[in-house]
Amino acid sequence: MLTFRSDDGVFNYRVAAVLTRPTSVLIHRAPDDDFWALPGGRVEFGETSRDALVREFREEIGVRVEVVRLLWLVENFFGAPGEPYHEISLYYSVQALDPLPAVPEFPGLKEDRDPPLVFRWQSLETLAEIRLYPTFLASGLREFPTEIGHIVQRD
Repeated sequence: MLTFRSDDGVFNYRVAAVLTRPTSVLIHRAPDDDFWALPGGRVEFGETSRDALVREFREEIGVRVEVVRLLWLVENFFGAPGEPYHEISLYYSVQALDPLPAVPEFPGLKEDRDPPLVFRWQSLETLAEIRLYPTFLASGLREFPTEIGHIVQRD
């Protein structure tokens, strides 16, 4: 994983997927978190961002995805308890090549997490009602950019 710690904080290189249905988007969280994010994860050294996203979906929910296009490049600055984070994230539109659970909420695979991640189909209309990070997503997911968007986010 491309994560570096220094005296100043933590740097991450992350990829995330925008997987939508007509009126909802797939989000996830760790069971002990009080916020949601888009599925994805950290890129490994020597791995392309697209390959990382395909791998993360296979590992986390056992589904093959096809990466469609890059939507946003995000410079994300946020704080975790006691640590500032500087994260570079690539957000891609993806399509599932395998069926996904139709239920509103379902657990991820338990590969390296116990308990597993929680996945949810969240209505696009109610995104502003939940804690979704980065916060630009509550409005950004309602209309995709026609060109790659560059966002600097400070949450």
